[in-house]
Amino acid sequence: MFLGVFYYASGLVFMLWVLVTTCFNGNVLPPLSILFIKPFSPHFHERILQWLANLGWGSIIDYVEIVGRVQPVITGNIVSDAAQPAGNKIMVCNHVSASDNVAIFVAARTLGHLGHLRFFAKKELLYVPILGWAAYFLGFIFLKRSWHEDKESVFKTFEQVAGSTTKRNFCLVMYPEGTRVSEKKLAESQEFAKSRGMLVLKHVLVPRVKGLLATFERLRSEIDAVVDITVGYNERGPSGSVRPSLADMLLRRDKVWALHLHVRIIPIASIPTEEAALTEWIFDLFAQKDQLLAGFKKDGRFPGPVKVLPPPNISQALRRAAGYMASATAMLALAALSFRLSASAAGGVLALSHIA
Repeated sequence: MFLGVFYYASGLVFMLWVLVTTCFNGNVLPPLSILFIKPFSPHFHERILQWLANLGWGSIIDYVEIVGRVQPVITGNIVSDAAQPAGNKIMVCNHVSASDNVAIFVAARTLGHLGHLRFFAKKELLYVPILGWAAYFLGFIFLKRSWHEDKESVFKTFEQVAGSTTKRNFCLVMYPEGTRVSEKKLAESQEFAKSRGMLVLKHVLVPRVKGLLATFERLRSEIDAVVDITVGYNERGPSGSVRPSLADMLLRRDKVWALHLHVRIIPIASIPTEEAALTEWIFDLFAQKDQLLAGFKKDGRFPGPVKVLPPPNISQALRRAAGYMASATAMLALAALSFRLSASAAGGVLALSHIA
């Protein structure tokens, strides 16, 4: 009982720490950098954003691995490929749970792209205090779930992302299913597939291809590979939701949680360019995911050897957390100084008006 309360309390403290530090690092530092650094050194501005993302998301991975007892189990050709392409990427993942984002962080850090992540996200995230602004400044692409409404803003963002050596590398994260898998949504997706004479998938939804097609159309020349990630969960809670959930990772430590990822690096040169062939390739990609998840359900793991990851390093984790906190503290001090100078200036103006 006592340990359970302690685990919850420490998890809540960590979540509060993330919010407070992100408030200053994600909401104060980026606009200051835009005003005072970007006009003179756009490259350095982008490096600041990359550094912040590395520290912030890296701290989350550190916590869930060291404290939350999450053990990533990574398979796929990422295990055997000695030299991975170092350029820009598109990450494509199935969507089951909010925990999928942690799997994305793990895969990105393994590939050296954690600070380069930019998610396609729901428009509603933009209005979430603290997190929404941080996502905006990190270059997230916000969608209304209607391609007709989203197309122009997405293309505009692509123009900002592409074609400039002053910008940091990017790794665009897409969930082409458009929403998380549930029994109801899976049944609806299967009915849709039957009505269109398509392959009926049992573990993933029919992907929405328009956004992915547009991404390839506008950014193909900027990327060197697609990172195909399939996430699998062995356990489910009483309500049917998969585990580990974010609550399991952050608030409960009653067991070791395996987080299974099958990661394939697909060179862009092997992906079709013509729209019809590319559409078929996307559907085939999700058919392969469906087969992988069918095998995962049967065997409790994805096929192939497991990538050996270095054990969590507590000293490195503490240095990352200290760096993120130091940056937030500096922003807090700067804000306090600005407020004090503004108050002094206002007081001076008021005094001069009385003299006059």
